[in-house]
Amino acid sequence: MFVTGTLGDSAAGLISLRRRSEMRALERRHLRPRPQVEIGLVLAERRIPTAMLDMSDGLSRDVRNLCDASGRGAHVEAGALPISRSVRRFCARTGLDPLTLALHGGEDYGLLFAVSPRKVPAVAELGKCHRIGTIVEHGYHLRTDAGVEPLPDGAWRHFGVE
Repeated sequence: MFVTGTLGDSAAGLISLRRRSEMRALERRHLRPRPQVEIGLVLAERRIPTAMLDMSDGLSRDVRNLCDASGRGAHVEAGALPISRSVRRFCARTGLDPLTLALHGGEDYGLLFAVSPRKVPAVAELGKCHRIGTIVEHGYHLRTDAGVEPLPDGAWRHFGVE
């Protein structure tokens, strides 16, 4: 299972706007999202993914959306999630958890996709994709430094309040 782009930037940008933290780069990520159209077209043209969707509801929800459609589960590696330095700095300043923003923040508009094991080298050749886990028979799990736990389901609330 792979993603494009970084996770949590838009959510951090929205929080920055609400708190007037003036983290301009993150605020721009929220106000002017950049859908991953080009890489999506390359992936589709090369018929690499077996399933793909854009992430707007947050990784934890969209992993379920992707896997539920095929009756599968997922194992997500927390340490593999692409979290930008801007999000890490923002979280260090504000006391927020970058993993929480990466898992549950929405509106990043990266792509989440699954591939067959034989297509993994083709994804690696593209260089713009991050392997974040694997598709499994059933269940949703998150591996952290502390061990394996259930993947929390914290869908992004588009019009919710912080």
